[in-house]
Amino acid sequence: MQNYYLIQDDTRVSHKIYPAHFTNLKLPFEKMPPVQICEVHTAPSSEYVDWMLQPTMLVSDRLKRILEKYNLYVRFKSIYLIDKINDRQSLYWFSKIPRIEGLSELTEFNPHDQSIKKLVLDRGKVKGNHIFKIKGIRESYCMISEDVAESLLRRGINGFVLTKVALDELGVC
Repeated sequence: MQNYYLIQDDTRVSHKIYPAHFTNLKLPFEKMPPVQICEVHTAPSSEYVDWMLQPTMLVSDRLKRILEKYNLYVRFKSIYLIDKINDRQSLYWFSKIPRIEGLSELTEFNPHDQSIKKLVLDRGKVKGNHIFKIKGIRESYCMISEDVAESLLRRGINGFVLTKVALDELGVC
């Protein structure tokens, strides 16, 4: 029985690198150039994590290689993050993760803004998908299967936390 997890930024990492003055971060994926360069703000204690959601979803090159093994439809565009202070250049990737209809009818929404109150996935709809986003919700949640989660943890991928997501199977959650 496959479990699924919401993958989010690890807020315990307080000194992540951060892209500076980069206007293309807010462009739709399709309008972004295939290769970009961006300077990053760093401090002596800055960490180059593999997973970043802010200011936009960026993944390291080693994380990209894992993700593309689990979903052939994830698309990537490269961005070189330049740290002039420490004379370092790192390859990261913008990613466009496919959205699927995966919500269960048991998902609960906040009445005032329709944000997710309790997320429940429909096992039948998400079965066989290893990395995806959910259609029909305001949030841009990224879900990964237990197989992907184990693969990331075994390889020491960092910068994220996992939250197990409830599954609805045959009307039982």
